[in-house]
Amino acid sequence: MNTTTLLGGIIFAPLIGALVLGLFGKRMNERTVGLIASATVGVSFVSYTVAENTAAAFQLASAMGADGFECDVRLSRDLVAVVIHDADLKRLAGVKKAVGDLSLVELKALDIGRWFSRKYAGQHILTLEETLALSRKNFSALVEVKAGGPNDQQLAIA
Repeated sequence: MNTTTLLGGIIFAPLIGALVLGLFGKRMNERTVGLIASATVGVSFVSYTVAENTAAAFQLASAMGADGFECDVRLSRDLVAVVIHDADLKRLAGVKKAVGDLSLVELKALDIGRWFSRKYAGQHILTLEETLALSRKNFSALVEVKAGGPNDQQLAIA
């Protein structure tokens, strides 16, 4: 991580929050806007500090006092909802396969933390169920369903 990358996250996250407020402010109450702004700042900062969409990232967001966290969901080959942003595994695990090409067991065997830092080696892909278990009162999950895979209809059902 370099200073420019960190500063980009710090500068742009509040701008995203302001954009949300500008677009939806009249239809949103103060608590909702606060949740979105806090989650935006928390996710933006945490993603520069810890490997994204991992238990370590969500735990850090909680420790920082964020109101919640955002996670991305795709389907494994055996139709289990898993938490991962990218459609393929190349960047996070060095594997040239799509998420939907591997079973949950195969996905769980991959290390998705080592690419970020040796400190986060051993972080594994979480299921949506495991991720939602990390949420609680005053620490909500905002789930983004990633479309574009062969199992999109099943993803909507999951």
